[in-house]
Amino acid sequence: MLPGELVVLVLLALHIGFIATWAGAAILLSSIIIPSLGRLSSSSRSEFLIVTLPLLARFIAITSTGSVLAGVLLFGYETRAATAYAPSSLGTLFIEAGAALGFIAYILAIGVAYPTANRLVKALKSSSANDQQSSNSSLQAQIPRLQVRMRMTAGAVSGLLAITLVLMVIGATV
Repeated sequence: MLPGELVVLVLLALHIGFIATWAGAAILLSSIIIPSLGRLSSSSRSEFLIVTLPLLARFIAITSTGSVLAGVLLFGYETRAATAYAPSSLGTLFIEAGAALGFIAYILAIGVAYPTANRLVKALKSSSANDQQSSNSSLQAQIPRLQVRMRMTAGAVSGLLAITLVLMVIGATV
């Protein structure tokens, strides 16, 4: 095996590993965690989100960033070095389309979902602290809106990642 091919395989393994964990977390969030929240009592839901949402948001931020960085490095290396793993010109079009959708998913994850998760946790913490003193109606009104935004963004990211996966696989095999 040539050193250039080893670089490609390492970058490919990193890219696939990061994207699999990012997509898995997004799908878990949008298809299991968020739909299950409606079945919990308000206090249990708040407690669950306060504990898990910061960890999940941080995990998604790390894996999505790793995926994008490894993908950019892989694509950049593939376009400069001639290896047996280089896609055809038609395959490159599919990979570029997948990369564009993947980047949109990344922008949604980092630009919308991550800040929304942080605001939701902050509002839930303030709400539970205020419940002990007095109810704050503006925070109470903000929580459902933030939950809807999280649900919509997680669904959009999951859908975009699914389409991205299909485009990338087609691009790699054409």
